[in-house]
Amino acid sequence: FGMGISADYIQSHDINSHTIIENHPQVIEKLYKWADDKPNVKVIPNGWYEVKDSLGKFDGILFDTYGDDDMYQFSSSLSSWCKKGTKVTFWNNETQDTNFYNIPNVTYKEIGIKPKSNSYFTGSKTYYMPMVEYV
Repeated sequence: FGMGISADYIQSHDINSHTIIENHPQVIEKLYKWADDKPNVKVIPNGWYEVKDSLGKFDGILFDTYGDDDMYQFSSSLSSWCKKGTKVTFWNNETQDTNFYNIPNVTYKEIGIKPKSNSYFTGSKTYYMPMVEYV
């Protein structure tokens, strides 16, 4: 959930359900407050790797656990969450189209951005959004 930016964007669309997995105690508290008036949000207060086998299938997946000790397990876990047509993206902190997780058939969309100065993003003026659709 982090800062809630992507969650707000996802909620701005017509979606039936929205599952958010968060393991940071302070962020979980913020997440529950944010989700309080959103009946389509399911909060899972845990690490994604601990619950990976109980999640089910999704239409879309945004993976943002850069720096998580289990992040290298993402690629091998992904197929169990995807059905035909599932759209997947993940946080890409690189200033190029780098397939950090070695996921097959990834393409990238270059997006011009104006990032605030922070340690979370490199500060590039272009974000390379990874995209993959499972078939």
